Amino acid sequence: MALTFLDVPRATKIGRSGPISVLFRPLALERRSPFGYADRMLYEDKYSFDAVVERAYSKSGLPLDDLPYTDAFDLIYAEVTKSFPSKTEREVFHYLLTVRKAAELPRSGKPGSPAPHLEPDQKDALARAVVAEVGSVGARDQLPYTDKFDRVAASFKAATGIDLPRHDLWRAIANLSKTPLKP
Repeated sequence: MALTFLDVPRATKIGRSGPISVLFRPLALERRSPFGYADRMLYEDKYSFDAVVERAYSKSGLPLDDLPYTDAFDLIYAEVTKSFPSKTEREVFHYLLTVRKAAELPRSGKPGSPAPHLEPDQKDALARAVVAEVGSVGARDQLPYTDKFDRVAASFKAATGIDLPRHDLWRAIANLSKTPLKP
């Protein structure tokens, strides 16, 4: 038997403007094959991916800005790839960013790790590398788990001679918008 949209259970939750009807997020659905028989399959739909990522993130205990290139993110990614082996680290992190910006991601009670101390000229070199890759320091969230991040790291190392671990480099990048740069 194939499920239709109407067969998906609904619930009521309180939204900002009052009660709204929402769909439960199914993890598995039954579908009809082209040959006429029904088969059960776990498939990568938007809702089950949401549920798996959010559940894994809630176990991490770290704020989102502190996650890239940590063991905690590696655990989240490992949990997600059990159900969704085709998902990349970038897709998982991007999903978390999207949900956070929509104010739907629960905040962690823990503060983030401190950014490494960089001299003003080192911060400027890092900012120039970030801007060269993504156009502005404000677009830095596009960097984690991409080739752009690797190019920023190489550019920063070439300009300063400093080879920061990936997580420390990310923390320094995330901290750029909090400190004024030289003109």
